[in-house]
Amino acid sequence: MQLAPHFEPSRLARRPYCTDDKAFGLQIRGQASALEHRYIQANSPASQFRIILDIDHDVRGSAHGRYWHDDYGAPEPSWTAITPGTGRAHVAYELAVPIAKHGQARSGPIQYGAAVEAGLAVRLRADPGYVGLVCKNPLHPDWDTVPGRLEPYDLAELAEWIDLTPKAELRESAGGALGRNCLLFEHLSHWAYRTVVPFKSSGGRCDGWEAAILQQALQLNDFSEADVARRDPLAYNEIKATAHSVARYTWRHFSAASKQALIDRTHTPEQQAARGRRSGEARRAATQTSRATASMLMAQGKSTRAIAAELAVNQSTISRWLAT
Repeated sequence: MQLAPHFEPSRLARRPYCTDDKAFGLQIRGQASALEHRYIQANSPASQFRIILDIDHDVRGSAHGRYWHDDYGAPEPSWTAITPGTGRAHVAYELAVPIAKHGQARSGPIQYGAAVEAGLAVRLRADPGYVGLVCKNPLHPDWDTVPGRLEPYDLAELAEWIDLTPKAELRESAGGALGRNCLLFEHLSHWAYRTVVPFKSSGGRCDGWEAAILQQALQLNDFSEADVARRDPLAYNEIKATAHSVARYTWRHFSAASKQALIDRTHTPEQQAARGRRSGEARRAATQTSRATASMLMAQGKSTRAIAAELAVNQSTISRWLAT
């Protein structure tokens, strides 16, 4: 089958999660056994080989047939596994270069991949709450699998089809497996930056720090309030990889001495004076704007009490502004 190169052993987890019915939970099996099940783990904990999207609407009604994605202005999927009867589907975009998610992985490619994944989900009206842990096994006969583009994609090529989700917007939404990785990494890193120096100062050891980071990561692995829709948590192995990365980096680079050195570099008398000047200029500009607004409101016949309430300042301040 044309799909075979996408599911060779090197592009699957060594022992993937799999099941024939998700209602009865997931099992861990060897690759050969897992490939006999209806659902299989989409990516390994350390590498993202493919972007999987969950389409809850019928993809069979398009006049374009196999090229149903043209209706949405989306790139051709690598494959589409369709549920007979409902037309719902899992859509895959195979990646030429997998996105690393192990302990030494860089956050930039993960964030870029998350933005592409989110953009494709918007373009194809996919379920934003899909976890991406397991997908319909496209090699299983229970699905109507439609082969697509054989050549895998570069992230940059996929990005040309979509509006990339801005980082600030991506931070507010945990949609997609990569998006959850980004959110967990960011929140966990901020917690670690604040905590590692006191932990070291109290006599904590490296192994204890990694255990503390993992415990905090498990507590942060709840995305139910990250968006309106319910967001399911990440798999344990993904949490463990993120925790290991953050723990190693912060233990190696953060200490009382490095913190003091940072303060010394960024809080010199000259820098403090410059910040004070900028702050004073900003306050004076804001005051001038408020005074001008107060004069305009007075000209419109409003009382000093009403003007004070609208500008959220004391009535005596308004009287003083208007008197000068």
